[in-house]
Amino acid sequence: MRIINSLKYTKDPTLLVGMTSLRLHVIIVVAAAMVRLGPEASQEVDEALEQMGVDAGVMVGQVVEHHLAGCHLVLLTTTPHSLITSIIIRHISKSVVAGMVVEAGWVFSQDQLVQNHLFQGLWGDTRTTCRGLIVDLTTNSSIIALRLAEAAGLWKLSETRVVAVGGRAWVKDVLLHHSLRNSLHALYLVLHDNTLHDPRHRYSSFRKIFRQDVYAASMSSDVWVYRRCMYCNNGEADVQVINHWVITPNIHNIHQLFQEQVQTLLGHKLRVVAVPHFPYMDFELNTRNPGGIVIQKDAIDTRLINTFSTALNFTFEIRAEPELSWGLQENGVFTGMMGQLQREETDFCTIAGPSPERLKVAEYLRGYPSDPMTVTSLKPSLLPENLSLIRPFTGELWLMLLLSVVVWGVILWLLQRAWQWMTGGRGVKLSTIFMYGCGALMEQSPPDPPVSVSGRKVSREEALQKVLEGHYTLIVWENNLIITIASHYTDSHGNTPYFISKKGVSIMAAFGWGFRKGAPFYQRFQRLMSRLEDAGLIKYWTQDVIATRVRENRAAAALNPQVVLGDTGTDDKEVVLGMQHLQGAFYVLFLGSFFAILILLWENLSYSRSLSW
Repeated sequence: MRIINSLKYTKDPTLLVGMTSLRLHVIIVVAAAMVRLGPEASQEVDEALEQMGVDAGVMVGQVVEHHLAGCHLVLLTTTPHSLITSIIIRHISKSVVAGMVVEAGWVFSQDQLVQNHLFQGLWGDTRTTCRGLIVDLTTNSSIIALRLAEAAGLWKLSETRVVAVGGRAWVKDVLLHHSLRNSLHALYLVLHDNTLHDPRHRYSSFRKIFRQDVYAASMSSDVWVYRRCMYCNNGEADVQVINHWVITPNIHNIHQLFQEQVQTLLGHKLRVVAVPHFPYMDFELNTRNPGGIVIQKDAIDTRLINTFSTALNFTFEIRAEPELSWGLQENGVFTGMMGQLQREETDFCTIAGPSPERLKVAEYLRGYPSDPMTVTSLKPSLLPENLSLIRPFTGELWLMLLLSVVVWGVILWLLQRAWQWMTGGRGVKLSTIFMYGCGALMEQSPPDPPVSVSGRKVSREEALQKVLEGHYTLIVWENNLIITIASHYTDSHGNTPYFISKKGVSIMAAFGWGFRKGAPFYQRFQRLMSRLEDAGLIKYWTQDVIATRVRENRAAAALNPQVVLGDTGTDDKEVVLGMQHLQGAFYVLFLGSFFAILILLWENLSYSRSLSW
């Protein structure tokens, strides 16, 4: 329901979609913990409760005015027609751009389709920069409200600003609830310090004395401010008291409520899952436990993780994905590393590429350019010099190639003429079509790589040996291929029997890390990764890791008598070029001169005939 400068109740989920949306994910949870008094409650208690509502409204109104002005707010209540809800609405309506009121009990009484429809539009859309949720808990229970916050995806919005208002007894229950596990900014405002929420007093025979305590406490108008500290308890979440207010028209120090907490993780232990893919990630597998902790090897991600842990002060354990799989999707559920992120079994994964399906279940952090797929083939052997001009192809192939270019050019020209006749576009000459065909034949490569993997080899070394024997071509990741060839198939002068294409095909836009949805440290990782990339360290580490691994492999190959570096079939002697090496060039020169002489004779003959006439 679209509401400008006011909040109203709604039970129509179809009106909750398409609300005014901004960007920063903000949620306000107001836990106004109250006690249900019997029908004999006096007018003084009602006035005390109303005064408590006014105090809560003043506090929330000032927080909204200074920190959430212009935000889209959702007011969640557990009791219909709540007095405190109405008072809060009156105090915050001037600062609210759009919002709605939702009753938690009614939402859970609907079927799953209605609930999903409500949650889909509850937080706005991708344009929303500021969101708010106010939860009024007048029934002394925060369970149903926090359940709704969890079901609505509060845990996905790590930049949430959470403010709870209520009794001191519920501080830890609310701030340390599982639904707020990713919230970076969570406050609890204790309106008074008494035993209002103590269940022992709920049915006390001293009801009159209890009512007097409620009234006196509610008129005290002092507030203790508590904060959820994300990692202050030896890397785990805890609760801290940060301020003490006296409610006035202008509360002091309200501008200092929300401060960034994740400068460091204070020793928090992160869970990392990985798949080996050198030079980005490499480790020794535990054969007894496929999903166990691994022993790291030098790689780009290894250096990055160690740098991040030092800069952000966290510990970590890296486990191998049991199936060594990035993950496949089936009915919205992923396997592999993406599946672990989707189920929140791990905090982040190493080397992975983004895709529309993966981005629905995980956050993505760009780390380095993607590794392109490249083509490797055997270098052509030396040809007889006298046939070097025509020997790359057989006579039949030359003929079929010529006919193919001609036929293809004519068909393309006819199609272009038909298009010109239908649309009135500009025409193209037949000669231009032939030139385009020749250019495409010699220069251009297909825009998309083939998707068939029928010719894939399990072992890269086995595939390279097949290529060395001839009649095979290998398509594989470029960086890893370069390492293998430089380590085992290159001599001391840099000569290799393989030809590697200079232009690869990128399957994905970039490679990087995947994070579970709502990870509170994601923004901090993103800033640090950008600084390392801007400083050129990631590029330097990539080159250094590759060079180091090549040196290690060549040293190991020299010690192993069964491993011999590739023989390129060349010697170290310099060769002086002679006539036999340049026969092809001279053939072309003589052929061109012969045709030039014929043209000159034809011109002279034509000129002589014109004079005789």
